[in-house]
Amino acid sequence: MTTLCIDTSSITCACSIVKDGEVLADIFINNGMNHSTTLLPSIKKVLAESNLPVSEIENISVTVGPGSFTGVKISAATVKGLAFTADIPCTAVSTLEALAYNRKSDGLVCAVMDARRGMLYNAIFKIENGKALRLTEDRQISCEDLFTEICGKDILITGDGTELFKKFCNERGFKPDAAEDELKYVRGIGIYKAAENMGFKETPHDKLVPEYLRLPQAERERLEKERGIKNEQ
Repeated sequence: MTTLCIDTSSITCACSIVKDGEVLADIFINNGMNHSTTLLPSIKKVLAESNLPVSEIENISVTVGPGSFTGVKISAATVKGLAFTADIPCTAVSTLEALAYNRKSDGLVCAVMDARRGMLYNAIFKIENGKALRLTEDRQISCEDLFTEICGKDILITGDGTELFKKFCNERGFKPDAAEDELKYVRGIGIYKAAENMGFKETPHDKLVPEYLRLPQAERERLEKERGIKNEQ
C-alpha cells in the first residue's frame, strides 16, 4: 500500500510516503504551530522526493486527534480536499495510537499529550510483535488518575506530554522510562503502522473530522458564562 501519512496534531508536522512499510520520503518539522504554511509544501516535497505522482498514492492516512484544535483541523481539511479531488481513499488514525509505535520493542506504552489544566489526552497500549494492542480508549484523564493507574509498571511514556507527566511521576517517587526527544512526537511510519493495523479501513471523506475529546476553549467559556448567568438568576 502506497500511503501518504500526515500529522499536524501538535507543535510538529510529520509528512511521509510509505510503501509496504518502507519509508520512501519523510519530513518532520518542529518549529511551532505553522502548519497552515508548512503542510502543503511538505506534501509536495515528499511526493517529489519519492518520485511519485498523486495518482499513484493508494491511501492517505491522517491523524484526527486528539490534539491541537487548530492543528487537527488543518490536516483534516487539507486531506479532505486532496483526497476528494484525486479520489483517494482515506484512513483516520488516532494520534495516540500513532504515538504508540514510538516504542520499538515489545511492552507497555503510555501515550500522553498535554490537554492543559492538569489534564492529559491518553491511551495505553501493549506493543506485541510489532503491533499496538489497545488497552484503553482514547481519553482525557488527570495526571493524578493516570499516575495511580500506571505507577510501578514497566512502561514507556511518549508524546508531547512526556516531560510534564514524567516530572509529575518523579515527584511522587515513580520513574517510568521516557521516550527520547526524537520519539516524543508522531512520525509518518507510526501513522502508517496504525493505519495498517486497522486494515487501512476507509473513512468516507465527509466523516473525516477531528476527534477532540473535549470542547474547544471558546465553547467551554461560553458554557461557563451561561452557567454563571443561570446561577445569578
